[in-house]
Amino acid sequence: MKAKILTLIICLTTLFAFAENGANHSYKYSTKRTIDANFEVSDSSSISLIGKFSDYKISTWNENFVSFHIEIIANADKQEKANEMLYVIDVDFNNNKNKKNITAETVIKKHNIKNVSFQISYHVMVPQYISLSIYNLYGDVLMDEAHNNLYVEMKYGDFSIDEILTYAEINMLYGDANIKKANQISAYVSYGDINVANMNKALINMNYGSAKLDAVNILNGKFNYSDIVLGNVTQSADIDINYCDAKVSNMSDSFELIKMNTNYSDIELHLDEKLSFSYDITLLYGEIKSDMLEKHARKITEKNYQKHISGNINDEEQQHKIVIKGNYSEVE
Repeated sequence: MKAKILTLIICLTTLFAFAENGANHSYKYSTKRTIDANFEVSDSSSISLIGKFSDYKISTWNENFVSFHIEIIANADKQEKANEMLYVIDVDFNNNKNKKNITAETVIKKHNIKNVSFQISYHVMVPQYISLSIYNLYGDVLMDEAHNNLYVEMKYGDFSIDEILTYAEINMLYGDANIKKANQISAYVSYGDINVANMNKALINMNYGSAKLDAVNILNGKFNYSDIVLGNVTQSADIDINYCDAKVSNMSDSFELIKMNTNYSDIELHLDEKLSFSYDITLLYGEIKSDMLEKHARKITEKNYQKHISGNINDEEQQHKIVIKGNYSEVE
């Protein structure tokens, strides 16, 4: 079924109320414009949201069409300036039947209107089977679920979602990503944080931020100037860390591998003698601060500022490995 527009409704309302912008300035007039649009879709359709200075709330439903409700609010000390600003801002809908892609793009025309502020808010209802791409500059995105593939690219805004059921690629610059539950993600975050409550599989690359992963099954990643806290690892974590700290709070009985390559970084492992694991740690200009690891070590060597320690606890067959190679790093 080709994408088809069902309705498009635009409303203009003047609100005689005071509003405040980011500079805490109160305006005398606030004018609102609403846009409502619905598009029929099929399971082969996709949606692209292209925004700037826009906030999104995206919800899934069981209908076979996409619904947009958009509110544009302009604030000014003069009524005519507020009204004029509303016409500077628009949403460009494109439902190309050949590409089977619905695009909704925030358009802000060039203008010379001064001493005004505005807010753009989207509420989008999407079918569960739709694949979704989001591009947003200056604004937040809030989602409940992603049942199909999801692509997110954001600058200067935060992304939050309750659950990713399939796969998502998330690219954040100067913003945070908050995920309650995910099946599989690839995340690239710079100058921001990523927080995940429960995750099956992840590839994470970070620069100048922090990562807090409460529960993860499989993790691969690179962390530069970005501290990382792993609450629980159930299968494996293979990470490179540079100029930051890493903490592993817990490893389940089923974990297979914890592998870390570190530079100028400190590692904190919460280990218990009841846990089964083998370990192989090599540090150049580093220090190992663990009486338990030294107690169960099979081999300890020190030469030319390099220290190596290996051993096992209840793991003669080496089914649960901890491998750390570091430069100017500490392990405790």
